Amino acid sequence: MKKSVCLSTLAISALVLMGCMTTSSAPEMVADGIVRVEQGELQGVVDGDVAVFRGVPYAAPPVGDLRWKEPVSPPAWDGVRDASENGGSCSEVEDCLYLNVWTPADANSESKLPVFIWIHGGGFAGGSGGRTDGSKFVQNDVIVVPINYRLSRAGWFAHPALTAENPDGLLANYGNMDQIAALEWVRENIEAFGGDPEKITVGGGSAGAISTAIMMLAPQSKGKFSKSISESNFGRLDFLPIRSDSGPSAESHGVDYANAMGISGTGADAAAKLRALSFQDLRKPAAELGISDRARPIIDGKMIRSKIVDGFAAGEQAAIPYLFGNNSDESSLFRRGLDAEGRLAVMRTRDGFVSAFDPEETNDAGAIIARLQGDESNREPDREIARAHSGEAPTYVYYMTYVPKELRGERYGMGHGAETAYVFGQPFRDPFDEEGQALSDSVNAYWSAFIANGDPGDAGGTDWPEFDGSGESQLEFTGVGAPVVRNHIDKDRLDWVLAQIEN
Repeated sequence: MKKSVCLSTLAISALVLMGCMTTSSAPEMVADGIVRVEQGELQGVVDGDVAVFRGVPYAAPPVGDLRWKEPVSPPAWDGVRDASENGGSCSEVEDCLYLNVWTPADANSESKLPVFIWIHGGGFAGGSGGRTDGSKFVQNDVIVVPINYRLSRAGWFAHPALTAENPDGLLANYGNMDQIAALEWVRENIEAFGGDPEKITVGGGSAGAISTAIMMLAPQSKGKFSKSISESNFGRLDFLPIRSDSGPSAESHGVDYANAMGISGTGADAAAKLRALSFQDLRKPAAELGISDRARPIIDGKMIRSKIVDGFAAGEQAAIPYLFGNNSDESSLFRRGLDAEGRLAVMRTRDGFVSAFDPEETNDAGAIIARLQGDESNREPDREIARAHSGEAPTYVYYMTYVPKELRGERYGMGHGAETAYVFGQPFRDPFDEEGQALSDSVNAYWSAFIANGDPGDAGGTDWPEFDGSGESQLEFTGVGAPVVRNHIDKDRLDWVLAQIEN
C-alpha cells in the first residue's frame, strides 16, 4: 500500500519545493494480533510462532429468510471483532458460516504463502472446521483455513415451493454453495493473513473429499483454486436428481419431509412454513419421521451434473494438480451389523471372486468382505478418477496402510478417516509413539510440498511419481520406515469390481 506524505518544515524546505514524497508503508504484521479484512478488523490469538483467527464470518447467518438460499456476504462490523473462539458448529446451530485461519505469526500482507482450505468430513450431517488444528502445517509455512458449511437438511434440501422462488438460480446444494462462498472470501481476504490468493489448495476428507471433487467439477468454482486434495473420496456415490418424472428425487423427499412436519402445498405459504421450522426440526432423523431421505449432494444440472467418476470421465473437472487416495480399511465405516459370513457365501458364487479376493484361501470372511467393501466404495472409483485425471494434469495417489503397534492383529488396516490424525499431527486420543510421529511428519511434509508447488516429491523423502497409465503408481505409507512406491496395487481385485459395474 502506498501513501503520500507532505513535508513542510524549514529543514526540508528544498524537498517541499519539489513537492510531496511518496513512501511505502510497512506491511500489516500478523504478529500484531489484529488483521483487517473486508468487513472490519479481527483480533486473533498469537501463541509463539502461530497466529489463529477463529470464528471469522465468511457469509451472513443463513437463518430466517436466508434459509435455503445462496449465501450472501457477511455484514461489516465496527471496531475490532474478537476472533479468539470458534464459531458455532453447523451440526448444532444454524448460524454457523464461520472459518478459522491458522497462519505463521511472522507472516505479513506481503508474505504470499500457500493456503490450504480444509473441508471437514462427517457424512454431510456432522463435523466442524473448529476441530481442526492447523499448527503443524504452519510450521511448514502453509496457511490452513478450516471451514464450516451447512449440514443435514439445512445444507441439502429441495422442495417445489423453494424451486418456484428461484427457478433460474442455484438450488438444493446449499452446503456446496457455502464451500464456494468460503473459497471466494479467502481469495478476497487471505493476503491480510500472509496468504497468496493464487496459491489456494482445496482439500477435505470423506464428505469433504466428495465436496472437493465437486468443486473441481462445478462451473461456479473452477478456476478459483490451483490444487486439490481428497482423502477417502466416494467417486461412485449416487446423487439424487432434484426432480424426476419417475422414481425418487430430492424434491419428492422434500415433500415427504414437509408432509411429515404438517406442511402441505407447493406455494409461497409452504416455503414460509418450512423456513419457520426450528433448527431442531431440520435435524430430526428420517426414521423418526417415517420417511426415507438422507442429506447429500443433489444433481441440480447447474452445479452438480453427474456422479463424480462420470464427470471426470467426461473431462469436466478443472485441470489442476490433484493428490488423493485411500486407507487400507475404508470398510470400517460400513461394517456395523454386517453378516460377513452370509455375504461371503453369496460372493463365492461369483466368477473370479475367490481368486481375486482370497487367493490364499484363508476363508476369513471379515477380512475378505472388508477388502471388497473398501474397494467398491473408495479404491476402485479412485483408480478410475486417477486414470481420467492423469491425462489432464499431474495426479498423485496414496495408499495408507499403517496400523499402530497396539492395534496390529486387531484391525484390517487403517480405518476410514484415520489418516487425518497424521496429516494434521492431531492424534485422536493418545499421543503418537515414535513410529506414529515419524509417519505424521512424513505425511505432513508431502502434503505441504504439494500445497506449496503442486509436487509432493519435493518433500525430500521417497520420490512420489505421478500416476500414469503405464505404472499406475501410488505411494504407500506403511508407517514402518520410508514410504514405498507401488505399481498397480491390488489390480486383480479392482479389475473384478470394475467388471461387475460394467456388466
